[in-house]
Amino acid sequence: MTSLPKLTLNSLLNFVFENDDEREAFNKYSKVLYEYLANTKEKYYNGHYYFGGQIRLHSDDEISLKTVEQVKKINAQKLIELGGPCNSWEAASMWNADRQLNEMENLIKTVNNIFTSREALKELNKTKLNSDVNSKITSYLL
Repeated sequence: MTSLPKLTLNSLLNFVFENDDEREAFNKYSKVLYEYLANTKEKYYNGHYYFGGQIRLHSDDEISLKTVEQVKKINAQKLIELGGPCNSWEAASMWNADRQLNEMENLIKTVNNIFTSREALKELNKTKLNSDVNSKITSYLL
């Protein structure tokens, strides 16, 4: 099997679907991409966005499950050091960043599953099974 491709905000925004199952799985979590894209266009973000509210990234910087784990560690450490939010505005901001992080984690897992499914389908198509059956089998990976 080949390795998974490098994921960035731009690559996810331009993701090419091979079928409706991929599109449906991807679109469950894709809203966050447009939120981050909007951030990059704001003057004060200077072409960047804050992944999970913590890590400043450019739209071509790599994001992965490792990046998600880094944000979770930062959040846990800040909670220990600073305690919880000091007001409702900060609480709402923290909740939104956490929601975005969870959506990105799910989206990254979904995209990884899509590429795994594609590789599995290639291998299955080398067999004498009916290709329609192969597509159905790999759709369960999404």
